[in-house]
Amino acid sequence: ELGLDGCIKLLLLHQHDVTLTTKDNQNGNTALHYACRAGAPASTLRLVLLGEGGNNKKNAIQQQRILLPLKNHRGQTPLHVACEHGHVHLVEVFLSTCSASLLSKVLRMQDNLHQTPLLAAIGAGSIDTVMSILMWRGNHHQPPQQTTQVKTSSTTTTTTPCPLTWAICKGNIEMIHLLLEFNHPVTPYKSDGSYYLVDALYMAVNLNDVADVENSTATNSDSSGKNAFGTVSSTKLEIIQILVNAGANPCSKMERHDPNVVPCMGGGGGGTLSNAESAAETTPVSAAAAKGDVRSIKVMLDMFQRVKEQNTVARRQDPKLQKQPETYFEAIEAREQHEIDTALCDALVKSLFTSWKTDDFTLQKQCLQVAIALLHRGAKLNQAGFARLKDSIAFNRLKSPMEQFTMTEGLYRFETTYYHYSEPTTLGSISKKLSTFDRSALNFWSKRLCAMSWMKHCDLHLQCSWMKGELLAPKNHLSEDSSSSLTSLGDVILLAEEECFRVHSEIISAKSAKLAAAVRFEMMNQESDNEDPNDRPPIELKIDLSSRMCKYLLQHIYHGSIFCGWPLTSMKGGICGEILEMALVAEEYLIPSLKHECEMRLLSAHPKRCYCWSCCTVVQSCCGVVMDPQSMPVYECLYRIYGPSRLLDETSVLDALAVSQQLQEFKSEKGLKFWSLLNIPVNSVFSDKTVWENYRKNQNCLSVDFEGVKHAAIEVFFNSFCAVIQSPSYSLQMQSTFDEEPNDAGYQSRDQENEMQTMLLQACLDELSESTMVCTNNSIYSKAQQSSRINEAVTKS
Repeated sequence: ELGLDGCIKLLLLHQHDVTLTTKDNQNGNTALHYACRAGAPASTLRLVLLGEGGNNKKNAIQQQRILLPLKNHRGQTPLHVACEHGHVHLVEVFLSTCSASLLSKVLRMQDNLHQTPLLAAIGAGSIDTVMSILMWRGNHHQPPQQTTQVKTSSTTTTTTPCPLTWAICKGNIEMIHLLLEFNHPVTPYKSDGSYYLVDALYMAVNLNDVADVENSTATNSDSSGKNAFGTVSSTKLEIIQILVNAGANPCSKMERHDPNVVPCMGGGGGGTLSNAESAAETTPVSAAAAKGDVRSIKVMLDMFQRVKEQNTVARRQDPKLQKQPETYFEAIEAREQHEIDTALCDALVKSLFTSWKTDDFTLQKQCLQVAIALLHRGAKLNQAGFARLKDSIAFNRLKSPMEQFTMTEGLYRFETTYYHYSEPTTLGSISKKLSTFDRSALNFWSKRLCAMSWMKHCDLHLQCSWMKGELLAPKNHLSEDSSSSLTSLGDVILLAEEECFRVHSEIISAKSAKLAAAVRFEMMNQESDNEDPNDRPPIELKIDLSSRMCKYLLQHIYHGSIFCGWPLTSMKGGICGEILEMALVAEEYLIPSLKHECEMRLLSAHPKRCYCWSCCTVVQSCCGVVMDPQSMPVYECLYRIYGPSRLLDETSVLDALAVSQQLQEFKSEKGLKFWSLLNIPVNSVFSDKTVWENYRKNQNCLSVDFEGVKHAAIEVFFNSFCAVIQSPSYSLQMQSTFDEEPNDAGYQSRDQENEMQTMLLQACLDELSESTMVCTNNSIYSKAQQSSRINEAVTKS
């Protein structure tokens, strides 16, 4: 330990009872351990290893075989100790003096913390020591070490930590560069002789920002010796850049799980890893997302995009692949893109769920920032991802990507009913007509609609087969019905945009509570004038609607559904905008059935279809239900639609969410009912009675108006985020939110953009968590599992 070579020579020559294998009782160190710990001169170590003069080579080799493998109480050999203290001159003596076979064995030996001498040198931050060991291995062509491996379901767990991962834990950038430059892993190794770069990147992401990075103390510490937050974070980001540039794919799953990284660190590196099962299912980008580490996300994905573009060009310029067709490269790139899309979707689900679940405001904000960064870099919440997020919220735990989800997005069937009125009649004739019911009994008000003057321009693009036959048939003047107190001319005139619509007070009062109140008020005013009822002029009501909206309103009131007047098919945004406007009109004029029709059209794959008494699924008479004072029989019409929505896209989703939010302020008396794909009965043909029974039994009912539209719009928002924030609706919402005009370039500040997007994400998560369609996922999932077990039992039997 003191480096007294003369004393060592005398003891070795004259004291025959001196043995170099004697261990200290306190720590188990031998004389060679002490020499390596103290950094004794190289001559001292050479004297111990070769003996006096080094003449007896056979005895020297025998002595080396005994001394070098000896371990102290920490499981360290003398070479471990020399590497741990960074004594490169002693390591050079070992490498130049001992045989290759002995050194190969000693370099693979592990201490109690599973560290090899190389790992000990890396932990000490000794660049020269590590370089000496790596060069020795390269010069002697040492094969990679065969380590004991334990295979799990999806990963291989080894008993030796990776040198690159250990250097990352220490935050030593120079050491990382050295290991990657030599590109000769000692242990563990891959078949192609490279490091497990994805696992190393995973460890880099899990480094704590406030970790004690031992080898950066001189440059990364403040005057008190503590590492500054910003400096350490910069070191972490630089490590991530180095690894991605070296070929680490942040969207690939871990290839092996290193359980000994954390024990080896001894608290020094600050890195953390989850258990092997969860680590096997994640990627570096998902790990960063779960932590809310937005800076790591941005660095990883931006660097990876550049590396990916370079690899794409290099692949096509590779001389060995010159003869390959373009389809060959497209297939490779398609597989790579699928892996990227899957990983980004997984990371997006984790960030959104963590933001929803956590009570930590800081982590919540960080996770939302991660989600925005991911969405800007191409992440999309596809059908499986949205189903996973919904199920995670429903079960209050993050579902694994390997678990089964209730993947029913866009595959819901919605259904609802509305009341339609027939020809006013006496009570005696009502019972007679109900006993011989057929759908033609419901055409009374539809024929009155056909007789209106403006209907003669609606003979094109008709969506109703009955109406098409009525309007395109030879015109018959509608005569007054002797059995009815009504004439073809109405007793009310609606004034909308200087256009007059002659309508009937009976039907508009039955359908709209607001119009009914206005009619009653005008009638009371006329009665006060003591005029003869037969001489009274028609009631004039001025309504604040465009003539186009008024025509939609009258079609629904008279016919039960809107059947014509829609914009051209190419104007999808125009159709959606008019339906949203019509929904607000329905709310203003208190027509619940029209609100339901608007919601059904927005959710439907065929939004222009007619749902009138003739086109709906089933109709039933409501016996004993009579509307006073006109004694109009009531019929209940049921119709249904199937998704996915054709109208809700990136241009209309924000408007749909805004209207949904406005309409949800009012509780719905009878919301839409829905069936998921998992619990729709297998048989497709049912009798009318069975259809009504299934409808009554269905308990999946939306609690508020437009909840189904809101749910579908949220899915579109997450799946088409980048397109949504480029839409005109987003720009208008930005202006209204921040109450300012854009500058000449139409540019909004980054802070406002970020705040706006964060608000939208948070609002969508809050709305999704309160959705009835999410709350019922748990029961749907249970029914699906039960149905699956029943089908399996039937198959076996």
